Amino acid sequence: MSDKVANDLPALGSGPLKVAPLLLQPDPGRTVLRPFDFAYPEDFAEDLDSRSLAVARRVLSLDQPQLAQALKLMLEPMRARHRNAEAVLLRRYGELGEKVRQLRPDDTQKLLLGAYFSQEYAFESAALFNPSILGDPNADEDGGGTRFVLSLRGIGEGHISSVTFRTGMWSVDGEVTVDAPSAQAVPPRIVHEGEDIGTELICVDSADVSETVIFPVLPSQNKGIEDLRLVRFIEEDGRQQIIGTYTAFDGRSVRQELLRAIDFRTIWMRPLRGRMSAHKGMALFPRRIDGRYVML
Repeated sequence: MSDKVANDLPALGSGPLKVAPLLLQPDPGRTVLRPFDFAYPEDFAEDLDSRSLAVARRVLSLDQPQLAQALKLMLEPMRARHRNAEAVLLRRYGELGEKVRQLRPDDTQKLLLGAYFSQEYAFESAALFNPSILGDPNADEDGGGTRFVLSLRGIGEGHISSVTFRTGMWSVDGEVTVDAPSAQAVPPRIVHEGEDIGTELICVDSADVSETVIFPVLPSQNKGIEDLRLVRFIEEDGRQQIIGTYTAFDGRSVRQELLRAIDFRTIWMRPLRGRMSAHKGMALFPRRIDGRYVML
């Protein structure tokens, strides 16, 4: 910033604006366990045995001492960084194809297979920015101020964008504080997944919203979920829900998608249709106008 520009800016606390002395830093130590796939690229997959099946057979070929050693090396750090690590890894095993399950692994082999097909991912290791804010739907009324939820775009390894959250308080005297995030980060469970019907996620494993990380799960989001803009939407009958628009990026093209949330425990994501949906930067009005949804 040049000296001239700096001198033209209002002093902190002067004029109609007050700049809060807050700086949110990305934390490379916060990681989430997300699925990992050994599949060959589609153009090379023809006439090749499944790489996933080959990896599974290799894991199952370990003798008991080798298996015990591998589990110890894997589980000790996972338990330190992730709550219910074993349950997450066993769920991941359950998502593997029928050919892998037909190998009939025992319970310890299932754990190791779940680990091989998972990735510990630092989702905000590079950057943390582009917040949106709304009142916390889970907070009780507080005469001392307003509780809020921030959504943030985290850029992690591989320059992939995910959505993460913080909570905080805007007090009646104008002070803004942001709560320290949980040391844990928990992946949502995918209930339904599909380009046309949308994707349903449940976040019941998160103790608070700062533990929830929404990372790419659809081909349209392969290289990032970017810039979620949340509003508390009020229907004409008074019902309220949380709706947000975000940009899905697949590495070549972008499109707008819609997120609906019920108190951040159940989340639906679906694509938007129409001529303008292939552009970035949409923001939804919090109410309908003449019965129709409206965006900037």
